Amino acid sequence: MPFPKDTNETFIRKAIKQWGNRYDYSLVQYVNSRTPVVILCNKHQQAFEQTPKAHFAAKHHCCPLCYQEVVGSYQNEWRLQNKST
Repeated sequence: MPFPKDTNETFIRKAIKQWGNRYDYSLVQYVNSRTPVVILCNKHQQAFEQTPKAHFAAKHHCCPLCYQEVVGSYQNEWRLQNKST
């Protein structure tokens, strides 16, 4: 028996279940799991494209700006720790 095809509504429902209100899905036009969709980051008010598959596979951040903030803070912490040695 084939799996039911996702729709905009099912994609958005699954995404909100995983990410809460971190993202706005009002621009999503779901085609399939490998076709990029437009997602808005509520923190940065920035739109970005990502495949639904990658959106669900991400562990912490999908928004490129959120990701840069996290990586930057890790790099700064590493520099401070290694500067004192």
